[in-house]
Amino acid sequence: MKNKNRFLDQVALETPMWSDKKRPFFGLPLSFTRYSLYPDRITIDRGFIFCHHDELRLYRIRDLKMNRGPFQRLFGLGDVVLMTSDISTPRIVLRDILQPQDVFRTISCLAEEERQRIGVNVIESYPTDY
Repeated sequence: MKNKNRFLDQVALETPMWSDKKRPFFGLPLSFTRYSLYPDRITIDRGFIFCHHDELRLYRIRDLKMNRGPFQRLFGLGDVVLMTSDISTPRIVLRDILQPQDVFRTISCLAEEERQRIGVNVIESYPTDY
């Protein structure tokens, strides 16, 4: 029974909670960029001939921001910007995704849960030259 639970936990970690393609033209998914959200990470797959795979652990997210321009709002799209503590990619933008408010809230909650689960705290620093 213990091995079965471990297997089910592993399957849950491999099944995306949310997945979408970048939608740059009138909300149509005509892109080779795919975003996937798992309980512990975000993956970004780009390219057709030369494929690139990026992965960000959720506990590394320090702050989130959402941007929606007038044309994005017209088609129900938006950008979710992730500021991270990752050295190679300190800023990740999930561009032109559907329902960005829901994705924003889900990532925010999952990131907080993951930080609590592994015991990581976000330390904020403020400039002292006011």
